[in-house]
Amino acid sequence: MDKRGYIRIVDRKKSIIVLDTGKNVAQARIEGLCSLSPLLDQVVILGDNQKYISALVVPNFEVILHVLRSQALPFDESELEYGEVNGLRMCVKVGDDIINNPQVVAQIQKEIDKVNQNLDDFETIKKFKLLNRRLSEEAGEVTPSAKIKTKVVMEHFADIIDSLY
Repeated sequence: MDKRGYIRIVDRKKSIIVLDTGKNVAQARIEGLCSLSPLLDQVVILGDNQKYISALVVPNFEVILHVLRSQALPFDESELEYGEVNGLRMCVKVGDDIINNPQVVAQIQKEIDKVNQNLDDFETIKKFKLLNRRLSEEAGEVTPSAKIKTKVVMEHFADIIDSLY
């Protein structure tokens, strides 16, 4: 309810994250802000029954590779995998050397910081982890309409999620 007494619907009830502090966080709002960044391809917002919000982030590999190549920064080309996404051939998997590259992590942190500027403190992404592959329909992680299946992603990346908390 806003200051004028109007009720505003911010997300589907099942998509609301409830932190262990009792604060409600609209997952779609954060994901929407993340989608404005050219560096953030897929983002899974986490934090239900936790102290803070965290995220699994799939960077836009095409942009990352372009930057690394333009700056002549070395990376293992043999680790790259390409596939079709929405009718376009693009990089769908990179090596750990790319997602652990300090410059890549720093650039993604800058994008997360931009997103966080538009959020209340309890909604901000406190920690994130980069994934080395796109979430896919084949793995059951996204729907045919490209919506992320959070429960499936949480199962597939449980060890990474545990490291965030």
